[in-house]
Amino acid sequence: MGRRFDDSHLALEVVRHWPSLNAKRWATSTLRNLASLRDTAAIVGIGSAIRSAHHPGSDVDFLIITDIDAEPDSSRPIDVDLCMFRGTEVDQKLRECDDLLGWALRFGRTIFDRNEYWASLCERWAGQLPLPSPEISIARARRFERFAEELVSMGDLDAALEQVVGMLTHRSRANLLQARIYPASRPELPEQLRKIGEPRLADWLERALRHHQIARDLLDKLKQRTTEAEQPAREHLFPRRPRRTAKATGFPAPYDARRK
Repeated sequence: MGRRFDDSHLALEVVRHWPSLNAKRWATSTLRNLASLRDTAAIVGIGSAIRSAHHPGSDVDFLIITDIDAEPDSSRPIDVDLCMFRGTEVDQKLRECDDLLGWALRFGRTIFDRNEYWASLCERWAGQLPLPSPEISIARARRFERFAEELVSMGDLDAALEQVVGMLTHRSRANLLQARIYPASRPELPEQLRKIGEPRLADWLERALRHHQIARDLLDKLKQRTTEAEQPAREHLFPRRPRRTAKATGFPAPYDARRK
């Protein structure tokens, strides 16, 4: 563990939606402890909990830049996620298009920033942050798709719903990235999709997130495809979109709650 540092201020007001009181209590205590250690450079709020849009069941997520070797905490609530990176690996991972770090730089909200480490990182990467590869999201969507088809064929629609959410999320991200648009948080994806002319995919994802249902036409497609499983040349559920060549835009200036 690093030497303790006298800096107790955490801008936790950036979290708009706490999934539970237990999550808030645990996160406040844990993040305060991490911020008190000199080896912690920054704590950033990420995900839908810091955005205006959210859906029931959303977790609260934090990105932490630290050189501390943290051990698993069995007391961590299931609705809190901590994503930890070492400071020495951040720039290389950004060059490799790490989607979590990239999202944090574009949309994250600063909770703790020792010696303006995070602000400097955002400034250094402003205007040159690469987009993640849509091919990665396509591959992930297809894995979820295969599991969803299997569960639908078994009649387990509750379990299939979780796989469908994953499939639609990654397919949405892929389509947005192919349109040279950086995907926002999951509840915001339907609005982004409609802006690029993808209303059906937007409706499917919105129904899954808001109403915990698989859209009837999508369910029919999944059922139909289970009967075609033996066909070697079966088409994927989502056709490949043509790649756009427009340059990616820059990202908004980093938010710092202490500089309102």
